[in-house]
Amino acid sequence: MSTMARQRHLREWVVKVFDLLVRPDEPPAQKAASFASGVFIGCLPLYGLHLLLSAMVARLFRLSLVRIYLGAHINNPLTAAVLLYVELGIGSLILGRPWPTQIPASLASMNMAALGMALAVGSVAVALTLAALTAVAMLRLARAWERSPDDVREVEQAARYFLESGISHWAFARGKIRHDPLYALLARSPDLAGAAAVLDLGCGTGLVLARLRERRLAAGRAAGNEHGQREQDYLGLDASPRRIAVARESLGRWGRFQVADIGKTAFPTVDTIVLADVLHYLPEGVQNAVLERAARSLRPGGTLLLREADAGGGWRFLVTRLSERLRALLRRDWRQSFCYRSRGRWMSRMAELGLDVSCQPAGRGTPFANVLITARRSTNPTG
Repeated sequence: MSTMARQRHLREWVVKVFDLLVRPDEPPAQKAASFASGVFIGCLPLYGLHLLLSAMVARLFRLSLVRIYLGAHINNPLTAAVLLYVELGIGSLILGRPWPTQIPASLASMNMAALGMALAVGSVAVALTLAALTAVAMLRLARAWERSPDDVREVEQAARYFLESGISHWAFARGKIRHDPLYALLARSPDLAGAAAVLDLGCGTGLVLARLRERRLAAGRAAGNEHGQREQDYLGLDASPRRIAVARESLGRWGRFQVADIGKTAFPTVDTIVLADVLHYLPEGVQNAVLERAARSLRPGGTLLLREADAGGGWRFLVTRLSERLRALLRRDWRQSFCYRSRGRWMSRMAELGLDVSCQPAGRGTPFANVLITARRSTNPTG
């Protein structure tokens, strides 16, 4: 077996182990059961056995070990003392004894059997209560984020393209495509589904292509075409040679990727342009120039899909700004500047370019003030 084949085999094995431990396709009820089971285990004063108990429950009921063990961490160095005190107090009340207000004196007045009984009864009572509350809360949360089984499979398959570039790229792609609402919106976009030619400005490692390709393959199979729909003519441009190298290694068979400065590069004529989370890194004058060239590059009836932060988004925009600044600091890009606009200003600018503009939220389930603006060129060639 060659070195590349061994690496691929190892990566596939890591993914299988990940799927076994995390069970990403768990339905909402199972996710809630996993967390609730973990909370129940964590409330039991069986220190040193929580991981073993979590593994046994996960194995027995085919639940996510990771979610169970996360739930068990309700009992941690910051909460353990308080949890034990509450459990001891509730156990004492259930057994008809007074609440232990003065711990040393209360403990001294109880023999070990009485102490153990109070703690056992109290821990089970607290565990059942907190587990039930956790189950209700997590079930509501999981249902709010519920995806169809087909959508989950598409996301998992889209992430697998990046195994060619390594486990870290696969893990990033999986998390980003799964949890960033942009990719669900793009996958459902009729403008992208029907586009013969797509231009992705600031494409990064090619996540948009990976998600779109899996959506088109699934749509083709649903229509009775085993090999999916015809491949799109996709071109991704990004200023980072490192990201473009990852994109080519992972998705080079299905799209073209070029290192380019979108502030200076000429754009080809296409049906749809994706411009996601890029313009706020550029000065306002360069933003305007990019939008003008993008509008001219659209075929009649073509669409520009712009995802940016809404500077009028209140506290969510403050969170977005802080997040971007922290990311810049982590990249050691101390001098990175940002140029944000309100949703109204973005839409007005594109309307000035003769485009029909609409907008929808693109931050569902996140604290960020992101919006997705759809700007469509008239079908009239002279419009």
